[in-house]
Amino acid sequence: WNRANFRILVDGAANTWFQLIKDRNEDIVDPIPNLVTGDFDSINPDVINYYASQEQRCKVITTPDQDFTDFTKALQELSKCISSNTEIEEIYAYAEYDGRLDHIFGLFETLYQAKNIPSLPPVFLVSSGTTDWLLQPGIHFISIQEKEPRNVKSNLLNDEENYRCGIIPLGEPCKQIHTSGLKWNIVKSQILAFGTLISTSNTFSDDIVTIRVGTPVIWTMKN
Repeated sequence: WNRANFRILVDGAANTWFQLIKDRNEDIVDPIPNLVTGDFDSINPDVINYYASQEQRCKVITTPDQDFTDFTKALQELSKCISSNTEIEEIYAYAEYDGRLDHIFGLFETLYQAKNIPSLPPVFLVSSGTTDWLLQPGIHFISIQEKEPRNVKSNLLNDEENYRCGIIPLGEPCKQIHTSGLKWNIVKSQILAFGTLISTSNTFSDDIVTIRVGTPVIWTMKN
């Protein structure tokens, strides 16, 4: 939060943040977001009124369209606000997977929708357990090196539970995919699709993973 150039609270998450700044205000440089948005079916009236009173610093925008999730609509509003801001290179969306499978698929749907929103940099979905993002068609290099030097290759194989990852095809089969750096790599002759093959509970054999895909897929890795 402190390092972000632009900050958004989405609907009910504003309730959690509002309480958090009461408990940990000394840790937060500027607790006021740039934008609060959503259909506002979950936000508490006192919370929305508080942020609305900060109109010189915070926009409050209602997005009632039920054809998109609040997360997707928040990214649509964000794109309007940062279209000329070249300093914003990545978006980190913090969410918890609370066991609602429909919510989880809704989050992944937003990752797919994000690629069609103008002026939007890459979106990373961060929870307490995983970091997930959409791999667009092309070649990707994913580094799992930590800041402190370590012998990655020897440690990874002995600590697989802390280095789980997966490649999930959604929307359409991925007929062109090739990986290296994983314990169970996918070769060019394999198709990634539900009912055929998906890569779950995979792990690493190197500190750099290379993935070449012909269609978008979700990459997920344990934090």
